[in-house]
Amino acid sequence: MLHPAFITPFLFSLLVINLIHPTLHQFLFSYHKPPQPEQNLLYFSKCPPSDRIIIVGAGMAGLTTAHGLISSGISRDCVLIVEQQNRVGGRILTNRNVPRTSPFYGAELGAGWIHGGKGGNPIKALSNAYELKTFWVGGDSSYVGGREVLLFNRSGEPISEWEKLESFGLMERVWDMIEAEISRRRSQGSSPVDTPLCSFLNETLTSWNLSPSKIQLLSWHFEVIFGGDFAEPLCNISLLDLNLKGENYWGGDEIFINGYQELPIKMAKGLHILLEKSVNRILYSSTNVEVHLNGEDVLCGRMVVITVSAG
Repeated sequence: MLHPAFITPFLFSLLVINLIHPTLHQFLFSYHKPPQPEQNLLYFSKCPPSDRIIIVGAGMAGLTTAHGLISSGISRDCVLIVEQQNRVGGRILTNRNVPRTSPFYGAELGAGWIHGGKGGNPIKALSNAYELKTFWVGGDSSYVGGREVLLFNRSGEPISEWEKLESFGLMERVWDMIEAEISRRRSQGSSPVDTPLCSFLNETLTSWNLSPSKIQLLSWHFEVIFGGDFAEPLCNISLLDLNLKGENYWGGDEIFINGYQELPIKMAKGLHILLEKSVNRILYSSTNVEVHLNGEDVLCGRMVVITVSAG
């Protein structure tokens, strides 16, 4: 969600683009119909059955797998993706049947943004590789968006820049302590003692003898980082179930100007994909694998890779 202080200058900038920079305006508001993936067996049939690899699912997992196999040296003609739906992308779906009144095209019905677009997120690396245009919108992380929106304490008094920076430093210390405590408890054996996150945080802050104003600021960080991600009060969150090591995506969030689905469409270009083909059964033998599709079609190959939604 855009911060209210950002909306007015943003809309004004769009007006300037519209009036003064028609070329840039045309670039932002234009959209070309995406190319459709190849849907025939012509090239795949030329590949020897002993070299064929069949991938079930044309979502991000299937598309990434296909590119990974091809980049490893397997012939492009020996890799075939089978997809039940009439499109690629899996859970990525952009509805473009909406009026385009801004640079952002369509409504996202699946994945909505790149979380931590400035570092670590492989989706951002893919968007750069395919030269897709994205727009930085900040984020729900208090480490990014919070630096702009954290202006007043709970009493309505302005927060100085020094107090704000100090709160970020304290939050980093708490983060390190949480990681250390999780590691310590997990090293105790097969049945480590678990506690609610709020209990550990309360014990930690009490031992630091912090002022009420600093505790208020830290509480804000906790609610934004943990409460926002889990949609639960801190006392409902398990300390041991936190996966802090995976939280390496930083830099706020970004969205695709032409819709998230532009990414899988670009990735599908040049791949051999059968759309609207569901898999009925898979038969294995010591030498090959048979993938039976609807319509009595049978694909034979060396191996099959089955992808599933992880979310």
